[in-house]
Amino acid sequence: MPILIKTAAISLFISLFVFDAVKAQMFSVGNNGRVLTPPSSSIMAGVEPLDFSFAGSLDELDNDGLPNLSFSNTVYRLRFEVPGFQLFGGYGQDLGEDEVLNYLNAGINLDGGINLYNRETFGFQVPFEISTEYTQVTTDLGTDRSEEFRQSSILVGAGIGLRFRPAERVRVTARGVPMIGYTVSSHSGRGGIRYRIENRNRLYFDNIFGSTGLAFGIDFLVSEYNSDENEFNYDSFGSSFMVGVTF
Repeated sequence: MPILIKTAAISLFISLFVFDAVKAQMFSVGNNGRVLTPPSSSIMAGVEPLDFSFAGSLDELDNDGLPNLSFSNTVYRLRFEVPGFQLFGGYGQDLGEDEVLNYLNAGINLDGGINLYNRETFGFQVPFEISTEYTQVTTDLGTDRSEEFRQSSILVGAGIGLRFRPAERVRVTARGVPMIGYTVSSHSGRGGIRYRIENRNRLYFDNIFGSTGLAFGIDFLVSEYNSDENEFNYDSFGSSFMVGVTF
């Protein structure tokens, strides 16, 4: 749990930093008689330095002759986002010290929230989220599929969300959502508890090319897989840097 506590603190710090950075600029939002409708959809791509590390008993893993699937490398990320729905995926190959590991991740987020304060230039929300996700780490060494990491998860959580509009065509959002759920092995059907904290930060420049704009994102994601099977106990921490378009 210490890694979750540290990530929660980082998420809160980033959100507060973004708030301080844009708060002083809110007076610049103009009112020229026109109402620009901000784009509601975005597609983004980027890279993520990802640390995926074994968190179970190494002695037990060695005694059972099972592979350690840990790696610390950069993977690729892709996200499609509309209000209330996000589709995401990640991919990497030739990972690990021996460059024999492959990573695949895909999932869906459904979210809503309660607006505690909602104005044109600033909003504060309690977001709710449900997520389903599949993650696999495989090897090129002919390892039996039952020994590879193939986990399906479903999670729920609630957190804090902030929204700023420092200028007419500029929007900033920041949110942090801790989640808890259940993860199950695709091979054995056995499972355990899964923890996840996600901090999503977005900077939007709206209506640059007609109704199309630009989006920049920095995400932090930490996960803990606490499986009933020792060989599938892993922790992961990633920080994504993405760019994309809004429409």
